Amino acid sequence: MTGQRDLLGIFVHHKVAGNLLMCLMIISGLYAVGQLNRQFFPTFALNTVQVRVVWQGASAEDVERTITVPLEQVLRGVDNLRKMDSISSHGLALLTLEFKDGSERAAVLNEVNQKVEEFRNLPDDAEEPQIIEQIIYEPVATLLLSGSDNLDDLRRLAHHYKQSLLSRGINNVEIVGLPEEVINIEVSIELLESLELTLDQLGDRIDELSQDFTSGRFGGTELAKELRSINQQRDVAGFGELAILSSDNQRLLVDDIATVKRQRRQDGVTLTQHGHPVVELKIRRTKSGDLLKSASILNQWLEETRSTLPPNITLELTNRAWKLVEDRITLMVENGLSGLLLVIAVLYLFLSTRLAWGVALGIPVSFMATL
Repeated sequence: MTGQRDLLGIFVHHKVAGNLLMCLMIISGLYAVGQLNRQFFPTFALNTVQVRVVWQGASAEDVERTITVPLEQVLRGVDNLRKMDSISSHGLALLTLEFKDGSERAAVLNEVNQKVEEFRNLPDDAEEPQIIEQIIYEPVATLLLSGSDNLDDLRRLAHHYKQSLLSRGINNVEIVGLPEEVINIEVSIELLESLELTLDQLGDRIDELSQDFTSGRFGGTELAKELRSINQQRDVAGFGELAILSSDNQRLLVDDIATVKRQRRQDGVTLTQHGHPVVELKIRRTKSGDLLKSASILNQWLEETRSTLPPNITLELTNRAWKLVEDRITLMVENGLSGLLLVIAVLYLFLSTRLAWGVALGIPVSFMATL
């Protein structure tokens, strides 16, 4: 009678309770399997933030003395800072801040932003500091876009496909192999002289009109809000509509006195295959994304898109990282099933059929409970 008072005794005398518990373990395990993030490497976070300042034409010594060292002194007061490294090179200052584990990312970014904005000693011709949050992406696959010698056609298609993939649920798409583009504003010296303007004055006026700037921050540390004036032009039409004043206060648009056009940088990096240009679309996921789900989205999108490709344009799928994960999961399941069958066979030699199956059933049920 004493055996009925402990846990084992309860399940021995109440078989329904044991069966219900087993069913609960199996159902909970099956649900847990669906929630597992299938990925190649364990998930980990980089508690780092980079501050990047470009100062074109400055020597490494000037960058260190004027930008790097003063910024280091300002950023050392950031909370939970573990370590700070800096690199000063020709025309570039790069500071990497590493924070303690468990630091609130939003609070850290807000504080770094605030410290950098309070720094007022940047050279006049230095660019605005860029604050870069380090995000880890895991590769899913690579799409090769080729078939045309016209880079403008490949550029248009690459950006269209990128937006299409992102709208389907892909976390990140990086385009590789397209040279960077710049917007050129060409104006004749004779026309500038007739307007009594110099090239430097025209450049200063365009720079003054085309910029984003902040008007301050308000709110708490974690919920800080920022007021910004967004007037940075990023396309040909935007620069062409900027208003320029001549010496006699005549209001002219840039389009009235100059030719604005988008051109490729001559020193840009391009990729080729068999003598023809090719563009890579690197499909990647974030740490919260599911690798096999991303692969399923990609395969479905590729199947639908290939039927609508322009003539001579090809899309080739390479570097299928998700395939490695899928193969390992398949191998693990096959090994588990074959091992279970061997266990049942061995138990069947020494036990009755019913008892052998009952003991063998405890193996998958234990796995489900563990999950």
